[in-house]
Amino acid sequence: MASNPQPPPPPPPQQQPPLPGAGAGAAEPELVSMIVSHLKSQGLFDQFRRDCLADVDTKPAYQNLRQRVDNFVCNHLATHTWSPHLNKNQLRNNIRQQVLK
Repeated sequence: MASNPQPPPPPPPQQQPPLPGAGAGAAEPELVSMIVSHLKSQGLFDQFRRDCLADVDTKPAYQNLRQRVDNFVCNHLATHTWSPHLNKNQLRNNIRQQVLK
C-alpha cells in the first residue's frame, strides 16, 4: 500500500496593517498632519472645505441651527452697550459658553 504524501498546509493568512483611525485609539496625529499638509500644498484642502460647507449649507437642520444661533447671539449682544473699551474676546467667550449650555 503506497501512501500519498499530504500537501503542505496552507500558509497562515497575512495580517493587513490596520487602517488609520480603524483601531481603538484615535488616528495618529503625525499621519493626520501629513495628510492635511499634503492636501494644503496641492490646494485641495480649501476646495474640499468649500465643497463640504456648500453641501452642509443646503441642509434644513443646519439652516435651522444657524438661525437659532444667530438669533441667540443677536439677543445676547442687544443686552450689551458697545464701547471702545469693551473686551471683545471676553464677550465672545461668554457667548460661546452660553450657546453650549
